[in-house]
Amino acid sequence: MNNTNGSEIVDEGIVENTRKYIFDPRNNLPPHEIENLTPYMQKQKTIETLEEKGHFREIEGEIGPLQNIIRSPPHGLSSKTKLCRRLYLFLDVNFSIAKGDEPIKSYESSFKDLVQDRIQRASWNTDESDYDIELRTLSEDADVSSEQWRSITMRLADLTPGSRLFVFDNKEEINDVNDVEDLLLSNHIKLRELNDKIGVKHGPLEMLGLFSNSLQQAFSNPEMFREFKEKVEGKTEVIILPTSLKPMNTKLHFERAGIIEALVASHKIGGEYVEWIDSCLEKVFKRINSHEKPFTKKHVAISTSTFVSKIFSSPSREKKPVNLDSEPLGKNRIQCSISKINSVIMAEGHERLNYSCCSDIQKAITELVHRSMTYINTLFEKESQFRAIIFASVINMNEEIRGSLHKGPENELTSESKNTTVESRIKQMWSNLSSLDSKNICGIQTMTAKRGQVANP
Repeated sequence: MNNTNGSEIVDEGIVENTRKYIFDPRNNLPPHEIENLTPYMQKQKTIETLEEKGHFREIEGEIGPLQNIIRSPPHGLSSKTKLCRRLYLFLDVNFSIAKGDEPIKSYESSFKDLVQDRIQRASWNTDESDYDIELRTLSEDADVSSEQWRSITMRLADLTPGSRLFVFDNKEEINDVNDVEDLLLSNHIKLRELNDKIGVKHGPLEMLGLFSNSLQQAFSNPEMFREFKEKVEGKTEVIILPTSLKPMNTKLHFERAGIIEALVASHKIGGEYVEWIDSCLEKVFKRINSHEKPFTKKHVAISTSTFVSKIFSSPSREKKPVNLDSEPLGKNRIQCSISKINSVIMAEGHERLNYSCCSDIQKAITELVHRSMTYINTLFEKESQFRAIIFASVINMNEEIRGSLHKGPENELTSESKNTTVESRIKQMWSNLSSLDSKNICGIQTMTAKRGQVANP
């Protein structure tokens, strides 16, 4: 086992072993090699070979997933904003599913809707709709005359500059590949047939992602990786590969999630390619809760270090402007039991709530809150039999007091002392309130502040 200098992953199987541990910590041992890993302030490191690794990054002061970047020397590829309609094409190859067209078509349609909804909700503050999303499956027994392959080749013809192609190989078993293009996409179709269909008449793809156990095994030979780069150079601005040597061992979950989040980031924040990948890794990282778990954030950082990126020319998009309008309302518009708010939400013609609509809703809610406090004040002042219970309810909403009353520290003497102090404070507050001529549970400052925010309270 190699030693680490504190900022790199060095063991070849550490990603797989850590993912196993996170998914099933009871039956898998934690990789002990990660204990001395520390965050590195540099956001990313340019590496030259697959044997090197990028540095971990910091996310909110904690160790975060690394991003592996391999850059080609600058050359003539352009990364200008593309004007043509983009296609985001996902291919699930060596796909196994119950016989019949319906399950496959349902899967393809559901996946497309999910990804499209995520992007639309992230980019609701723009008018961007210059892309299509498609998922196509290729069964293990498909050949070049199959309807599945014909459907794929038709969509491949629609790939334009700025499009993205992601190939997910669902075969867990590793097959020896002497030439990378001999990778089987089904029992009868090879990667070569796919690569031949990727045209570059008007410019390169934005991304080409390949996720396969067999391909990762082949790329452990640097010569095969070099040959593959030569075959696709000029066809794509970026190649994305897994950091994991056996990504299918975890069903490609990390890779799929990362790709979807990268798509969302490119539409939501714009900027450079490396910013999209940084964003997507952080999103996946934050999904795995390490609180009260046997694994740590270092384990999470390793498991979510998902991509190795070979950059020929880094694509970029304009930074997205901030818009105060809401996200799209969708087919099932939100409703509530308050008619005044519903009248705004359900107003005819609203595709989304613009700033003015949101402002109207905010005013209506503020008015309701003010009226509720006014009613409680009136009840508190006029109905003396309710004062004690209202006072207790309001006091219990104070997080500091509630925490002191219900969460005593380990030291019992300290706990008893703190409770006595809190109880004395509560009694004094009740005594002060009872001595006032005007008995308002909601103070004048709160009421005045709220009243100032609404029209005609």
